Order: sequence, then C-alpha cells, then structure tokens
Amino acid sequence: THEGTTVVGAIGAAGGATRDGSLTDVLLYRKGQAQTLNVSPQAGDVGSPELPLIDGDVIVVRDTSRVFYIFGSVARQGRVVIPEGKSLHLADAVALSGGLQPNGTLRRMFVSHPGPDGKMKVAQFNLDAFLKDGDLKNNPVIYPGDAILVGNRAPTTLEAASQILSSAVMAITLSRL
Repeated sequence: THEGTTVVGAIGAAGGATRDGSLTDVLLYRKGQAQTLNVSPQAGDVGSPELPLIDGDVIVVRDTSRVFYIFGSVARQGRVVIPEGKSLHLADAVALSGGLQPNGTLRRMFVSHPGPDGKMKVAQFNLDAFLKDGDLKNNPVIYPGDAILVGNRAPTTLEAASQILSSAVMAITLSRL
C-alpha cells in the first residue's frame, strides 16, 4: 500500500465501484478478520471512509445482491441468494442449502453478522432447540452478507468458527472477482 491511502482512496484508484457495486457494504480483510464498512457518501463519518490501509489489507466492494454464505455440513455450500421480499431465518437458510449432510448437527450453528462497529461477530445457535421446543432465540434472522457455519458432531469453538467463516467468506468473495 501507499502510505496514507484510505479505503475510499483505494477504491477510487481502482476505478470506483461498478454499476452493481455497493459502497454501503464494503468488506475489509485485515490480519485474518473481516469487517464491513459503509463508505458511501451518505454514510458521513459512520463508515470510516478515511480508514488508513496497512500492508496486507484486502478490500472487496460487494455487489448489491441479497445473499448470505453457508459452509460446513450442509448439502450445498457457498453463496445463496435470499429470495426477493422474503425474511429469512436460520432454519430457512439451512433448508435453502439442501439440509444437513449425514455428519451435520443442528446443535452447533454459527452465524457471523457485522456488529455496530462493522466487525464480524460470531454467535452460536442450537437449531435443534428451536425445532423441538420452539425456542425462537435459536432461529435468528439471517441478513444479507451474513455467513453461517453448520457444525458436525466434532466440537467447534466460537473462535475456530470465527476464523473459518472469515476465511471462507474471503475465499468465496475473491473467487467471484
């Protein structure tokens, strides 16, 4: 990087966002962690458009499609389009992905969603508790840009799930460039 280059400056130097690009949903990968930024002119100071870049940063201007990403023990992994006008929950996302693989478990579902600071926060859910007992807090809403890791019978820590999801989203996003 060039010293003093900002996220907005780097996007501008690359020719700016395409017609399908969204400056309200820019991904910054830094040191293995993903962060979403809103660097649109309407964001003002909220989106950190003047955030200085450091060596190794990767910036991805995502398209405006309403998608989520799902990985792990499901039949179809990767990028999934959220049907237009539909609200989606975790159970719906797993169903859209073809359901569990034989080694999958409903008890270890990890959802990565940007927090108020734009940094990706990972939370664990037990979809089995929702399906058996109607526990709504274990069937969260899935938003565009969220990433889901469906666990298997082997235990997965929250930290490991966070690293897996950051790496997987980065890989699938970069493969679409």
